[in-house]
Amino acid sequence: MSKKQNNMKIIVIGGQEYTYRETMGAMVAFKSETGLDMPEDLEDILKYMYHVVKSNCSREHKEFNMSFQEFLDALDADEFQRFTGIVNQEKEESEKNV
Repeated sequence: MSKKQNNMKIIVIGGQEYTYRETMGAMVAFKSETGLDMPEDLEDILKYMYHVVKSNCSREHKEFNMSFQEFLDALDADEFQRFTGIVNQEKEESEKNV
């Protein structure tokens, strides 16, 4: 289940909790792979999520050996929906405060 701990988002993939904090490394890796600044469709969103999780593991010196396909296979559709709900709610709250 996705949860937030101290303003840090956590996503569960294959039963393992991962920190989800957008990093510059994830943004550059995503752009290098896709040529896009922002995700445009579901596959792009999943690629971006993969790079964010991978970047956070590197940042935390945590092993992460999943290929993109392995990441997709381990990411439960319900967890994806719960997690994107958290992200969307934060975005809406942020826009209200502007």
